[in-house]
Order: sequence, then structure tokens, then C-alpha cells
Amino acid sequence: MSSSFYPSVLYRDGRFIAGAFLTVDITGRITEPTGGASRIDLSGKALLPGFVNAHSHSFQRLIRGR
Repeated sequence: MSSSFYPSVLYRDGRFIAGAFLTVDITGRITEPTGGASRIDLSGKALLPGFVNAHSHSFQRLIRGR
């Protein structure tokens, strides 16, 4: 089962697109639209890609012994 998200604007290819939607399969991967996808209305919202968290405290391991 897949889900199709319908926001007011979708960020794709470096710009915001009105009237576009995004379909995701059961594993969370973006897929081509399918006929049996459940529709999720996100009116009044923008859909943006997630950001990778590169936050680290590795420097604290270096100073721990001092």
C-alpha cells in the first residue's frame, strides 16, 4: 500500500511547484503514482525534503582525557 501526499506546494528540482504530489511506498521510498494509493491532504502546507543531521560531539572524545 502506498500513500500520496498532496501539499499546497512541493519543493522539487530547486523550486516550489503548486499542484504537484508525492507518492511513497510502504517502506518509505518515493515511487511512481499507483492507482491504489491512499490520499493524504496537506492543504496549506509546503512539502520539503528532509535534512541530514551531521551534528557530532566527537571533539569531546578528544578533550575528555585532558
